[in-house]
Amino acid sequence: MTAIISAMFAMIFMLFYEPLFTPYITNQYGIDKTKVGYFLAIGCFTYAFGSPLVGVLCSKIERKYITQIAFFLCGISLLIFGPSPSLGIPPKLGITLTGIGLLGFSVAFLFVPLLPEIIGAVAEKEGLENSPFLADKASGIYNGAYGIGNCLAPIIGGTLAAAKNA
Repeated sequence: MTAIISAMFAMIFMLFYEPLFTPYITNQYGIDKTKVGYFLAIGCFTYAFGSPLVGVLCSKIERKYITQIAFFLCGISLLIFGPSPSLGIPPKLGITLTGIGLLGFSVAFLFVPLLPEIIGAVAEKEGLENSPFLADKASGIYNGAYGIGNCLAPIIGGTLAAAKNA
């Protein structure tokens, strides 16, 4: 169950800020709206770079510790991402982009260990041996949680954007 919730939160972390990001980066830093996608892609690139590294780490460190590190790194990246005068983080483009990059890297620490965790949980609960049926069932659960996170993230981001503009 923890792995399913983690998959949902991973997508929420990765996507909720997008409705807020474009107006913020265009107004704060004068970036052209047509170029914002390049900045959003930084998180995707660091995710793609970090995923194989996390796969190697998972063979050396228990997956539950990798997931705990991931949530910690996600929290740090979200603090860096948004300027925080109270924490002494000034509104600078480089700091914001570092936050985006770290967020993508952090989410790799969430996603990579989750599918094996779900496979193990389904096998234990259902008493299934390693088989294509087990992989299919676990994959369906994993992708369902991923999809719920994909749905919730823009709703949360849109709600935050509406509340900010209200």
